[in-house]
Amino acid sequence: MVSEERESIRKAVNDVLRRGRAKVVFTKLDGTRREMLCTLNKDILSERGVVFGESAKPSRRLNESVVCAYDLEKDGWRSFRLDSLESCVPAGA
Repeated sequence: MVSEERESIRKAVNDVLRRGRAKVVFTKLDGTRREMLCTLNKDILSERGVVFGESAKPSRRLNESVVCAYDLEKDGWRSFRLDSLESCVPAGA
C-alpha cells in the first residue's frame, strides 16, 4: 500500500471512529477474521470512564500502518493494520 493511499484510508477510518461506534472487520496476524465494535468518540469514551488524549497515549513511535481504537465489547484498546482492513462502517447507536 502506497503512503498516500494508506494516509487517505487512515484518515477515513479515524473519521468514522471519531463520529461514533463503528464495525471494523479485519484479518488478524494469525489469519483469523475479526469483527470489532469500536470507537474513538470522546463522548462515548468519557461515558465509559476511558482516559483519552495525549496523556493516555503510550510513549512509543507512531506506526502509520496501524490504527488504535477502543473495543466496546472487550472494554480495551485494540489495534489493527490498515493493510488487513476489510471494512469500517458506522454501527449506529
